[in-house]
Amino acid sequence: MQAYLLRGDRLVRVEREVPEGSGIGPPLAALSLPLSREEVAQGLRTALPTPTDSAPLTGRLTATGVAEVDVPPGFDRLSLREQEAALAQLVFTLTADTVATAVQVVRDGRTLPMPDDTGQLLSRPLERTDFTTFAPAS
Repeated sequence: MQAYLLRGDRLVRVEREVPEGSGIGPPLAALSLPLSREEVAQGLRTALPTPTDSAPLTGRLTATGVAEVDVPPGFDRLSLREQEAALAQLVFTLTADTVATAVQVVRDGRTLPMPDDTGQLLSRPLERTDFTTFAPAS
């Protein structure tokens, strides 16, 4: 399963082994895995708060192709730039191998405004074009 981690402030696509499934479960599982020694040795990191058994990274795919992701616990304690990086990871990962076209962060079923890569708060679903400064180098 493809997932996007960070090297500095750029996304890097990696392959991670997760159980098969449908919808956005497998890519969320791929993002939830701890970094491997190899990933750390390559200088990779994640901006996402570490999920726990009691607070896993969860979400669902809507009929319109938007991945609704529950705000990760600890997300509100991240700096603005780390929030932007974490959102870029979510958006690029969830729109890579699934039918999701965009990502909306929710809490208790309510949509939350989230920053794009310029810090501007957006209430609409987030797309890859909202995070071009984090896009993988070609």
